Amino acid sequence: NRFIALSDDLFYWLKDDVGIKGKKIGKICNGVDSDRFAPASKINDSDPIDTKVTIGTVGRMEEVKNTISLLRAFIELRSRGGYDNVSLSLIGDGSQRLKIEEECRNSGLEKSVWMPGSRDDIPQLMQKLDLFVLPSLAEGISNTILEAMASGLPIIATDVGGNGELVKDNGIIVPPANDKALADAIATLVDNADLRSKMTARSRELVEKHYSINSMVENYHALYSGFLKSGQ
Repeated sequence: NRFIALSDDLFYWLKDDVGIKGKKIGKICNGVDSDRFAPASKINDSDPIDTKVTIGTVGRMEEVKNTISLLRAFIELRSRGGYDNVSLSLIGDGSQRLKIEEECRNSGLEKSVWMPGSRDDIPQLMQKLDLFVLPSLAEGISNTILEAMASGLPIIATDVGGNGELVKDNGIIVPPANDKALADAIATLVDNADLRSKMTARSRELVEKHYSINSMVENYHALYSGFLKSGQ
């Protein structure tokens, strides 16, 4: 009776590629637990790396997530000079980890890059970041972006899937597989603390208004209630 897309990208895929009539398609975005993922003051003395600005990502170290692109953007950033105060956290594990570790060692920046592997304390680790980056080659609606937004982080993400729906005035969208564009975006936000602060507030605001678990449940409740009332 009804198809629910999680993003505009998937809405148009169902309509244009699959051939489902537009009136049978709705959109309800995934929700994030905005109590579990929440902003917190930075606790610098317990950070793995003592630094002024920590950029990071969370996810599987697989080709589609393109974690190595973020490492290369970080290497590019540090090569420009003036960014010794910036460190990188790559949280997660996967088949690309050894390749990423090797490239990190070859860059000579291993002391500025933290790779703890898979963790079960992601909400707490998000609170230690100043900037969240998602360099994926493909996405639907990224739950990790939503978690970072709920944590009050500015977002940099590639222009794939539903990322552009989530990242507007709370971050920067860059082309996929473009290390230089990623480094430029990171530099923009590292250099502008006031802009990061505005994006921090906007990320949390967007989650509270549109992407909370409660908002998602209310939308699904309305959908099923409508079917019950109509007898479909």
